[in-house]
Amino acid sequence: MILFTEVKDANNCKTEGSEITIGQPEVLVITSEVKEDVTNCYGDENGTVTITTAGGTGTIEYSVNNGENFFDNEGIFTGLAEVIYNIEAKDENMCEVIGSEITIEQPNENLLLQMKNLQT
Repeated sequence: MILFTEVKDANNCKTEGSEITIGQPEVLVITSEVKEDVTNCYGDENGTVTITTAGGTGTIEYSVNNGENFFDNEGIFTGLAEVIYNIEAKDENMCEVIGSEITIEQPNENLLLQMKNLQT
């Protein structure tokens, strides 16, 4: 949007000002969501989620818990356990974008196999 300014005094004398362009920030969008499941052992908490965004204004903050907590962490969450994570991001103007629901999975629970010597 382009606006033109004008200054007028008490005697109705006018002076043309300058042209002002008012723009809007780019829309905040989530461009990728990458997960790495828990590795090694059942019960470990070493899953990761990485969120990438574009647009928005200023510092972007990220959430993996339905927007309950936001973090200025470049969209990298580590030390995650097996659970469903709901992705969100917001900018300095509090514009939010909701991403996907991501499930971090883990290896199957280890089974202990015991063998007995059965003699008849």
